[in-house]
Amino acid sequence: MTNVTEEGRKRRELANFLRNRREKIKDIPKSFLGSSRRRTPGLRREEVAELAGVGSAWYTWLEQARDIQPSSEVLDRIGEALRLTLVEKRHLFCLAGKPIPSNFLTTVPALPESVKSFVENAIQAP
Repeated sequence: MTNVTEEGRKRRELANFLRNRREKIKDIPKSFLGSSRRRTPGLRREEVAELAGVGSAWYTWLEQARDIQPSSEVLDRIGEALRLTLVEKRHLFCLAGKPIPSNFLTTVPALPESVKSFVENAIQAP
């Protein structure tokens, strides 16, 4: 069984990651730009919740590192709402203790022959 403090640490890491990514979003959808003044950078928690199709209280609890267990589907929707890259989504799943979906596993494309040839020639050059 996992240590309680270890579980709490993982929840805090997940919460910090979500908050950090939420605050980094620069281009706020126009539907969220109203007359109210934005006091913090990025999206608001309620906005992420709306984009992800989850309750705002539930998302707030997730960012507060409360003991809730998001499903893989919800994590994927949150990742989309936060515009996470594939690498960031994989990290999100790891922080949440969920297996990484197979569609997140990619192979590294092979280098084109022209690039391989260039590198080989550069190495052999005096």
